[in-house]
Amino acid sequence: MAAFDLFGLGAILAFGFLLGIRHAFDADHIAAVATIATGGSGFRKQSLIGASWGLGHTIALMAVGMGIIFLGLSIPAGVAAFFEFLVGIVLIALGLPAVTAFLRSRSHSHLHSHGKARHAHMHSHEGTQAHTHHHKSILVGMLHGLAGSAALMLLVLATIRPPFEAFIYIMVFGAGSVIGMFFVTTALGAAISAASSRAENMVVRIRFLAGSVSILVGFILIFELLLQ
Repeated sequence: MAAFDLFGLGAILAFGFLLGIRHAFDADHIAAVATIATGGSGFRKQSLIGASWGLGHTIALMAVGMGIIFLGLSIPAGVAAFFEFLVGIVLIALGLPAVTAFLRSRSHSHLHSHGKARHAHMHSHEGTQAHTHHHKSILVGMLHGLAGSAALMLLVLATIRPPFEAFIYIMVFGAGSVIGMFFVTTALGAAISAASSRAENMVVRIRFLAGSVSILVGFILIFELLLQ
């Protein structure tokens, strides 16, 4: 019987780990982290943005999960929807600076001469002194941890006994989300590094694309909530 329980617990934890990785690939998660990561400089720092998001996500899940496990609390649907709405607002707020930076760069040019030929180059001074903001990624991760999609994961806790096993489940789910998002931002950082070495202002263009997607996903999320 003990062997069966151990096998069952292992299966649940493996499922939680894989679910955590899958959870990191939700559209609103990738849109937010991609926008933050493209605003930073350095491949290593961009990679760690994803891990920072996963850390914040896990912190929020741990806080709420402990309330569910030890205090018997539940998450009202209205509360989860409210945090989902906040996620939409944050996605729009994250995307706007990226879009406006690109638009400013398009309106700024320098005139160059090559022999008798004279032509203009579009330049951007945005992003040349960009800084990664891991605290921002952590806070966004915490907000996602309180939103509706993560709340669905927390419902599993009500079926897991004893509490220690539920605690371990949150940990492995959180580890999966950290690893999943770390790989997302690592791949994004590699793509940015490769693109920026080939074309001028490519970082600004990639950031514009990420910001545009973030704004679009934010509006879609808000619109879907308003229709409910």
